[in-house]
Amino acid sequence: MLRQLLSSPKLAPVLIRTGVDRNSGKLCKVIIETGGLRTDRVLAFIEANQGVVEKEIPLIPGVAVTLPQCVLAGLIKFPQVSKVWENSQVRILGEEAAPVYGGALPQEYQYKGKGVTIGVLDTGIDPHEDLTSPGWRILAWNDLVGGKTVPYDDHGHGTRVAGLIAGNGRASHGRYQGVAPQARLAGVKVLDNFGAGWLADLVLGIQWCLANLKTLNIRIINLSLGTRSQGLGDREPLIRATTLAWKQGIVVCGAAGKAGVEYWLTNSPGINKKIITVGKSDIDKTLTNDDERLQQWSQLREVKPANFTVPDLVAPGNNLVSLEPGGGYAAINGPSAATALVSGAVALILEKWPFLNPDQIKALLIKTAGDMGLGTHLQGAGVLDLDKILGKPQKSAQARTPSGGLLTTLLKTALNLFDKINSGSPLNFNDLLMVALPLLNQFLKHRELQ
Repeated sequence: MLRQLLSSPKLAPVLIRTGVDRNSGKLCKVIIETGGLRTDRVLAFIEANQGVVEKEIPLIPGVAVTLPQCVLAGLIKFPQVSKVWENSQVRILGEEAAPVYGGALPQEYQYKGKGVTIGVLDTGIDPHEDLTSPGWRILAWNDLVGGKTVPYDDHGHGTRVAGLIAGNGRASHGRYQGVAPQARLAGVKVLDNFGAGWLADLVLGIQWCLANLKTLNIRIINLSLGTRSQGLGDREPLIRATTLAWKQGIVVCGAAGKAGVEYWLTNSPGINKKIITVGKSDIDKTLTNDDERLQQWSQLREVKPANFTVPDLVAPGNNLVSLEPGGGYAAINGPSAATALVSGAVALILEKWPFLNPDQIKALLIKTAGDMGLGTHLQGAGVLDLDKILGKPQKSAQARTPSGGLLTTLLKTALNLFDKINSGSPLNFNDLLMVALPLLNQFLKHRELQ
């Protein structure tokens, strides 16, 4: 009986590898795929055997269930059951936070992600000032963990990811901005306060994004997280869900790397060849390919560890400054950060060329990526290079014209001077200095831009 159970094609290989005991009352979490057939008898069988149906997943279609291992042998006999998947644990991807000491990413591109909405499936999003002022840009919220109706983040990872994508630098007077500071966010909480969650919720989060695609104009889904592969590639629930989103016109950016402590580089959805899989470059806080330290990497051998998730491209992921829940900033590291940068870059591309489909955007990113000489198994096509796509960053038109800076400063200082004269106060050297210094500063900036 046990041999028959372990050899059943209805069980996902990962369940077989981890071992199933037909005599064990130990609980396991699974997703039962039903192929759209009526499940009345199946659900009754689960309930009669002390199982609990937790959530329905129409996208698969199927149900997420917790039941004793010994029930699986009887469950797979039902013709309505086409596959039993592990409801695997989903985790953030090796992200660490540290106090701020670095600088911000360059933010002088004329495109800011305006009109583009990114779905951030993570630990939540804190309503940080950089995302809510002067305008509230957390456009929608769906909490699949706690069911709360107001955005929050009880871990921090999702807020830091959101900040790298769309923070506008409000609280830092423009010093720390995300890549697309005018983009909008749709927050979907699928991970708890420990940075962990379940596959069923992640699939439901993608399903929610698809249901709200047109209403919210969701063009990108950021998945700075992962779960272990179940051994069946394109047939796996998460691979199918992300592929469906891709085909519906949503660019999906997923992280390459390890998912948590025990999952090495076999994480899903990074193994999905359809989506954009992002690795961390560890080069520096730059989006271009002119960093002198690239030469230090050129001698590395091309190595492919077992079960390695090959990235499509890499992006900086080392000591990037982002948001902290409750206010303030922190520097973060890891493939989570690199994935967020690529999602932000896609938002800029979509603002410039809103008619591009996901395949065209992926091809553009790969074509323009800068080869670091590391081999495809480590770098994919190379490092993200926005300059090649959008052109060299330039100052805004307002900063380029004397009327935008020099003449405005002149008018303000003149008015202040006239106010003091009208008040009858005598002028002194300090008054003249306060007039001269702002004018000199604006004049020098103007000269630099010529």
